[in-house]
Amino acid sequence: MIILLKLLIGLTITLIVIWLTTLDVGENKRKLINLFSFALIFGGLIGLGFIPGNDYKDGTYCAEIHYYNPETETESKYFLPVFVKDGKLVKLQWSNSGWLDESHFKAPNVSDGTATFTSDKGYEYEIELLNSNSKCK
Repeated sequence: MIILLKLLIGLTITLIVIWLTTLDVGENKRKLINLFSFALIFGGLIGLGFIPGNDYKDGTYCAEIHYYNPETETESKYFLPVFVKDGKLVKLQWSNSGWLDESHFKAPNVSDGTATFTSDKGYEYEIELLNSNSKCK
């Protein structure tokens, strides 16, 4: 999502600069347009750097977890610690000391703070990272 936002902003800046350079104006206005174009490009590049890409560093996060078992149509919601490594969700820690890890599911990308996956038993999970506290309240 963040990457798409950055691409959209970059494309918008590019189109504005192209439009400005095609205007038929006098030399003084042309210099002003060129200056404005450079400022827009430079400001846009700096601004794009301030849009966060992956706020979720390696570590433990509290997450809201929606669980669904399609066989029994059972649904549940949990708040549990999860572990993130290299932008991927790699482990869920259950309150009874059990866990789900990469041996139970393919680690999904969680760089935008959300992830969905299906476990090896066919259970469906939707995850939303909430904070960096290792203890969920």
